[in-house]
Amino acid sequence: MFRACARADIIRAVSECHAAAVAVLALAACTPLNAPTDAGADAPSTADTSSPEDTSTVEAMPDAPGDVGSATGCGRFPHGPAMVQARTPTRMICIDATEVTQAQYQQFLDARNGDTSGQATECVWNVKFAPDLMCVFDPTGRASTPVNGVDWCDATAFCKWAGKRLCGGPTGGLIETSAKSDLALAEVSEWTAACTHGGERAYPYGTSFSGQACNGSEHMTTPAIVPVGTTPGCEGGYPGIFDLVGNVHEWIDACYPVSGGRTDKCWFSGGSYHDPDNACASAWDVTRDYVDAFCDIGFRCCADP
Repeated sequence: MFRACARADIIRAVSECHAAAVAVLALAACTPLNAPTDAGADAPSTADTSSPEDTSTVEAMPDAPGDVGSATGCGRFPHGPAMVQARTPTRMICIDATEVTQAQYQQFLDARNGDTSGQATECVWNVKFAPDLMCVFDPTGRASTPVNGVDWCDATAFCKWAGKRLCGGPTGGLIETSAKSDLALAEVSEWTAACTHGGERAYPYGTSFSGQACNGSEHMTTPAIVPVGTTPGCEGGYPGIFDLVGNVHEWIDACYPVSGGRTDKCWFSGGSYHDPDNACASAWDVTRDYVDAFCDIGFRCCADP
């Protein structure tokens, strides 16, 4: 296409004897609409136009089977954080780039509209998905802050609603273990595999501890939860994944029976904003219905590509 001066009606309007000459002049004088006007103008814009509610959205890894927002691979999930690709010792997985935010969790609450049906038998006691009232939940004013004050069943229900799953074992299912040491193994936990770059490092950012890399107790004078993805030193174990340690603990699909249902023990990993020496192997077991008074337990989801 050419600019208005090369439109077909103008060419037809000139006399037949001058048509060829006019066409040549038009081609020389007019610039294609998509031509760059300055150096680099034909490159896609890299300007950040995200609103505060969208700060958790990041691009997928270049080798991911589908870009964020696409209908395939790790980009096919419309709810929750964008997903990126990570590798376990045996296969590829998708994992949320960040912890689930308060704004994203509110979308889940709106969609469910108080309906808590469809939960697994171990969660039939769970009659509400709203975060515990002792924890600040402000999906407008704290839209990009990780949701917290949720129990294991709440986290599991969100992931199911989003078409994902709580990060679990090597094939994506429940890890049934009472041993913390099991969860430090990349071949046992897909969450750990993502955090350790397939078992190659102790921290998402490398092999040596840095108190300033992630949002642990060493990071700020007054420890506090921060918006997801705003601690750039805490990227890894794979590119595009943030805050796997620090900020808030993260529920995983790892439990073991005690007396059944809500009193069974389940694990969360990764450490939090007020914990020291956070590492990929950091993990604690509590009852399935547990909500910490520090309001420091959130989650992210996993899925198959």
